[in-house]
Amino acid sequence: MRDQLQSSELSTNQLSRMDILKLAMESEEQRLKLEQERQQLVTKVEQDAPKVRFAERVYISPDAISVGEAAKVIGTGQRRLFDFLRNIGWISRRNEPYQQKIEQGFLNVKLSNFQHPEHGLKQSVTTVVTGKGLTKLKQLWDEEHPQLH
Repeated sequence: MRDQLQSSELSTNQLSRMDILKLAMESEEQRLKLEQERQQLVTKVEQDAPKVRFAERVYISPDAISVGEAAKVIGTGQRRLFDFLRNIGWISRRNEPYQQKIEQGFLNVKLSNFQHPEHGLKQSVTTVVTGKGLTKLKQLWDEEHPQLH
């Protein structure tokens, strides 16, 4: 349009009413197209808002959190999350993470010792969820339970 208006063959005097109407229609079509694109972006921002809030909560969390704390962030209970982790193959039946998930950076372990009254010093293995793991876990949880979010 700009090139047409700037070309030497078309001056303001040479534009017919039909040309002016065509230019106006093209301009209006472009405006409507841009408005539609803007509305799609607004809708996408609204749809992504829960994901952004979740990402912000993950960002401020410490390096690794307990499965119980992860369950709260995801919006479920600890037992349900442990069941889910076993079902998707992240932890064993003893709730210990598989090595592959540790290497992927999704889970880790916290080792601690405790004094058993009959068996003496024992080691306790606690599964913890990393920020990366929490993000992936939330995604998998939402895919599995779309009605809950």
